[in-house]
Amino acid sequence: MKIRLFTFLLLYVGNILYGQSVSRDLYYLSGALNFGNYFGTDLNIEYILKGKTSFKAGLISTGKNVQDLPEDFSTIQAKPTEQFGAIYFCAGTVIYPAASKKIRLNLSAGPALGLHYLPYGFYKVPSSPNPDFYFWETEKKRFPALVIHPELDCLCINFSAFLLALSLWQVVR
Repeated sequence: MKIRLFTFLLLYVGNILYGQSVSRDLYYLSGALNFGNYFGTDLNIEYILKGKTSFKAGLISTGKNVQDLPEDFSTIQAKPTEQFGAIYFCAGTVIYPAASKKIRLNLSAGPALGLHYLPYGFYKVPSSPNPDFYFWETEKKRFPALVIHPELDCLCINFSAFLLALSLWQVVR
């Protein structure tokens, strides 16, 4: 069994559907830009029950350039990317460290189903129109994972907030 750890630092741009009140159940959509081992996006929907328990479902799509390219790989050719995507479901608890209820810590974790695309086996085809271009195979893997997703929410107004989150993915193959 092979284990890998992917780490993403997420900066959420905003939320919609009034996810800021603590006096009722909350639901909202959020989008994210991911920075870390991979670069990409994250889209999720979250439901907070009575301001204390959170449930989240989301999609993540990330990628990075392949590092092990042949030395004479053409600079005008598009570089292959290693891609990681997942569907995840998280549950957790919400903590309000400040009395103002404008800042909350959302601690959540849950299962994920991941998909990994890894380019390999670079080769040239002599009969191609441009002999400097490479072709390659792509290995596709599906795997279960566990995601740990703590986030710090700074609430601005009724329909906007900024979130800083760290996602740890423990991938078991």
